[in-house]
Amino acid sequence: RIEADHPMGHTRRALRLGRATARFLSRSFHENLTNRKGRIEVIMGPMFAGKTSTLLRRVKEEEREGRSVLVVKSAKDKRYATDAVVTHDGEKRGCAAVERLDHLPEDLLEDIDVVAVDESQFFSDLLETCVKIAESGKLVITAGLDMDFRGKAFGETSELARVADTSTKLKAICTVCGDPASYTTRLIKDPTQTVVGGAEIYAPVCSAHFELTVEPDMDTIKDTVRD
Repeated sequence: RIEADHPMGHTRRALRLGRATARFLSRSFHENLTNRKGRIEVIMGPMFAGKTSTLLRRVKEEEREGRSVLVVKSAKDKRYATDAVVTHDGEKRGCAAVERLDHLPEDLLEDIDVVAVDESQFFSDLLETCVKIAESGKLVITAGLDMDFRGKAFGETSELARVADTSTKLKAICTVCGDPASYTTRLIKDPTQTVVGGAEIYAPVCSAHFELTVEPDMDTIKDTVRD
C-alpha cells in the first residue's frame, strides 16, 4: 500500500487529476470548441510589442465593417485610466473594466458583435469565458502577455491561443542590443508575478539577454533604457 505522502502517491494523484481534466476537455469544453459559431483571435507577446495598438487597430477594422464592438480590460490595470484602454503611445479607447470576464452583464453582450479584451493575462476565466462568448456567435479578440518576467506562462493567454482560430505572437525590441525581443524582464526585485507597471518596472529583452536562472544585469538594462 502506497502512503499519501509517498512520491508515487503524488504521481498517482497527478495522473487522476490529468484524467479528470482530459474528461472535462473531451466533453462539454470540447463540445463548445467544435460547435462554436464565432471566432477567437489571440494577440500575445512581451511588453512594448504593440499588443494593445494591434488590438485597437483590429477594433477599428471591425467597426469600419459595421460591427458593434465592446472593449474590455482587467480592473487590475489602472496605469493610465480606470475606464479606458490606453497604449504606451497614448492612444485611448473607452472600455468596460471588470475583475472577471463572466462579470460582463448578459444584456450588455446581447447586441455586441465583437468583444475585444486587453490585458488578457489578468483574467482567471479567460479560456472558458472566451470560448463561451465565441460559441454564441461573436468574434473575440484578446491581447495580453503570454509569459511573465520569469519566462513562465502568465494567466491563460497561451492556453487560449491553442484553441484560437488565429494567434499572433508579436515581438518588441531588446533594450540591450536592439534584436527582436520575446521576453519581458523586471527592473525591480519583487517575486510577485503580478506587479502592474510600465517602463519604470519592465523592459523587453531578447533570448540572449534573458536569464531564466540567473539575476539579469539590471544596471546594464536600466542604463540602456535611460539612454
